[in-house]
Amino acid sequence: MRALADTLLLVRKDLLIEARARQGVVLATALGVLTVGLLAGGLGGGGGAPGARVGAVVWAAYLFGGVLIFERTMAAERADDAVSAVLLSPVARGAVYAGKLLTNLVLLLALAAVVTPVGLVLMSAGVAGVGAAAELAWAVVLGLVGLAAAGTLLSGALSAGRLGGGALALLVLPLCAPLVLASTVQVMSVMGAGPAGGPPAGAVVVALDVLFIVTGWLLYGVVLEA
Repeated sequence: MRALADTLLLVRKDLLIEARARQGVVLATALGVLTVGLLAGGLGGGGGAPGARVGAVVWAAYLFGGVLIFERTMAAERADDAVSAVLLSPVARGAVYAGKLLTNLVLLLALAAVVTPVGLVLMSAGVAGVGAAAELAWAVVLGLVGLAAAGTLLSGALSAGRLGGGALALLVLPLCAPLVLASTVQVMSVMGAGPAGGPPAGAVVVALDVLFIVTGWLLYGVVLEA
């Protein structure tokens, strides 16, 4: 219960900082919408069903917007060496990671809530019914959990060396490639355009989520102290 209370306290602190600044998620959402618009314009005339392409388009927006979110949330910790203050506090390292992970996930979900409908509209991709819409939302949430878990750990590791978002993107994009591919296939399946055969994409996404979360839980305190 103490760890849960500490986690929620850290989430509240991070979200209050973001709410006052109103820069990270706004800039990330603008970048995501721009990415979707450019890709939808370039792919709109391509062959195949729109549902087969919308997953890749929105995931490109999640990745670019996500990198910006991770960089912005860690920038608050780097300011005035706030990371050291957090590490000196009687808060478990796992709670520090969980707090930052949940903060990044909330901001990613806010990004997706805008970007995903825009992508569906621009790609002329419809969702058949409430059930399919719920499945699509669940597929997006599962994918973003893994992205938030990986991005939180990597942004924490790079913050110790004061490296910028360019380096973060170089690490996040290849590391999350299997997650992106599996989640894209899951989205395509929900929209009736997924490939036949092979392991269920949702199971692959869940396995990668667990892997990223456990790795981050174990290593986050170590990389912050490095």
